[in-house]
Amino acid sequence: MNISTAKPMSGDAALEVPRSPQASAGASLSHANGPSVVTPGSAGALIEASAGFTAMQTAASYVQATSGYLGEIKGILSRMAELSLSAKSSPGSASSAAGGAFAGLQGKLRAIVGGPLGEVGGVSGVPSPGATFDGSELFGSAEGQMTVTTGLSSMPTLAVGIPALRQGALLRLTARDSAGGFSAAASSPGMSSTISEALIQASSASDAMDRAQAAVDSASAMAQDGMDEAASALASSGDPAAATQQAAGAVLKQQRVALAAHSGVIPKYALGLLQAG
Repeated sequence: MNISTAKPMSGDAALEVPRSPQASAGASLSHANGPSVVTPGSAGALIEASAGFTAMQTAASYVQATSGYLGEIKGILSRMAELSLSAKSSPGSASSAAGGAFAGLQGKLRAIVGGPLGEVGGVSGVPSPGATFDGSELFGSAEGQMTVTTGLSSMPTLAVGIPALRQGALLRLTARDSAGGFSAAASSPGMSSTISEALIQASSASDAMDRAQAAVDSASAMAQDGMDEAASALASSGDPAAATQQAAGAVLKQQRVALAAHSGVIPKYALGLLQAG
């Protein structure tokens, strides 16, 4: 699976749902690390639809992972708002304790979002952030997109936005100075406004992920319908491989239900069953 950051976008998912899926040349996802193609091992509508379904479930996993980290970020920011107020209003040691806890959360945010030294400052950058998917950073300094080619000729490409969190208020909260300390502190002037702006950033990205999830779910359902139709056609044709392919289609259908509640990618053995037919 790859994520393409070459083309900036607003963060929304782009999808036109067709009336009926038809198989074409395979499924792929692409990003900055180069193309990774999910290609069916043999011709046939069931195999093609299954490859598209698998690619879209990978996209669903990406969306779910991103949403999970965004939820964590919003929780951290909310707690930082409380600590900032406490640091400004509490006396002596209580104010210092609130400031220390605030700095600890700044470090946690920095570790999640990451970034090179030139962007995030300090004595070293964060080259391996906590928020990654399939080896790629989830949050960058510029908006990008993950592109899913479904492998279904009547279904358009599905594009899911990659949020840009290493900018604006979130960057100001996590940036370090040349001595290694945070540039902003709990009691810094305007901190409440900075945190509110950062929460808007994260909430906007969360809203985009919600729309993307709905688009991926719709596309996955269309691919599943195509798999079901193709499996029925194979069974009616008397193809000796039909039983195996129908069984594999049933496995994938069950996994679609499971993936609705849990992030994960379709196991390779399921597609292997189809290809073996």
